[in-house]
Amino acid sequence: MKPPKDKPGVTVTQLQDQIAALEGFRVSFERYGAADVPIVAYPFGVMAPSKWRISDWKRVRLAPYIGVFRKVDVYRGDETVVKSDLRLVTLRDSYYEARYGTLEPEETTNVTLLDDRRPPTPRSSRRRSE
Repeated sequence: MKPPKDKPGVTVTQLQDQIAALEGFRVSFERYGAADVPIVAYPFGVMAPSKWRISDWKRVRLAPYIGVFRKVDVYRGDETVVKSDLRLVTLRDSYYEARYGTLEPEETTNVTLLDDRRPPTPRSSRRRSE
């Protein structure tokens, strides 16, 4: 049976997906009580500042959900639950590291270097097309 179309709110899965898409990290929630209590959509339009810690993010961004969820787990890029209060920049970097193996910039081999010793062409010697 499908829920009525006029029912407000989002599902837990939709909220988790909204947070992942905006914030750059994955979370999971454990609800209080009945699953039919409506949940408001994630109300933010930009990601939280990278200098925030996970505790800052939970306190500020999850305030509308305090009565709906018993627990929230935040996941690193390797799918393990975060056990410490990381800065969001470190948490977000863990997703890059899990996918690419390093946070260090790698040299590319398919780039042609420009000769920076060549003097610039003077403006007066350029032809003007009219």
